[in-house]
Amino acid sequence: MNREQNLIRMIDELMPGGDDRVTKCFESDAEVLKFKSDRLLFSTDEFSTEDLFRENNPYVLGWNMAVAGISDILASGGNPLYYAHALVIKETWDEKFIMKFTKGVAEVLRKMNIIFIGGDFGISNDWRYIISVIGEPVSVPITRQGTRDGDLIFMTGKVGLGNIEAGLKLFGDMKNISNVTNLFKNKFHIRYEESKLIAKFANVCIDTSDGLFNAINAISELNATGYVIGNIPYLLKGVALSRILTVPKTLLFLGESGEYELLFTIRENDKKYLLNSAKKARLKFTELGKITGAENRILFEDNRELDLTGINFRARDFKNKKEYLKQLIKYISK
Repeated sequence: MNREQNLIRMIDELMPGGDDRVTKCFESDAEVLKFKSDRLLFSTDEFSTEDLFRENNPYVLGWNMAVAGISDILASGGNPLYYAHALVIKETWDEKFIMKFTKGVAEVLRKMNIIFIGGDFGISNDWRYIISVIGEPVSVPITRQGTRDGDLIFMTGKVGLGNIEAGLKLFGDMKNISNVTNLFKNKFHIRYEESKLIAKFANVCIDTSDGLFNAINAISELNATGYVIGNIPYLLKGVALSRILTVPKTLLFLGESGEYELLFTIRENDKKYLLNSAKKARLKFTELGKITGAENRILFEDNRELDLTGINFRARDFKNKKEYLKQLIKYISK
């Protein structure tokens, strides 16, 4: 367990608890709460410049923040109901910028019929956005605990959208990147319909807010399992960007800027029913691999096997994100 997880657990243990909290620390994307005779889902997230979102399109920035904020509720098999925020704007943001940002947030809420219930507002040198969402389970809440040896690993969407955004933020001043950076409009996807179907079949689910690699690891660590995966559905524009930057496309999988897709596992016997139901609903899921009993972490890619168990460092361990990327590239190259 890394330093950040240890600190979260320490804070959680110091805070007063109670019987109304159903899930324990790290067990679920959204906290499952008892509410009278029923259940509620609650999640809160903070975003800032450290998350490496570009500010060139305020509408897309607002849209992405809202999608990211409701993602934990969807990963828990829930229906988001209420949305509150604390918005600290950058001093340089003018009224036009803030209006477009707000319209991006509002569009997501309208599409999901989510009610905005207020929040807080401030001004600082750098922007910060804190989102709290309350939802209700569609059926039984899905947590991160319950997968086992032989379960199949699936995900929604493609891999790399968040790491593309981070790459453009970090390397956007490079001549060969600056010429094309405005062509990349990276809007996250709302996976509400997918989450309803996932809730019927999945034994665990998590969003890829910290990247696909960290999402799989979180499930693996909590359930004391390993995994063998391949068939990563990379975004073509992400592969193109990796070629421009002359870095391995595997960084789109390993990097910690997530795309807020849903990663889940099912029993092997349920695969046929899941895919048939998805086809009828015109939804698509990608099968990545299998959960294993042994605590190994194997990625098959480009006709080679990559052992991921040695990647025991996180982006937060580095003051400079480019140094973190260098470490990842060094590990892959070995």
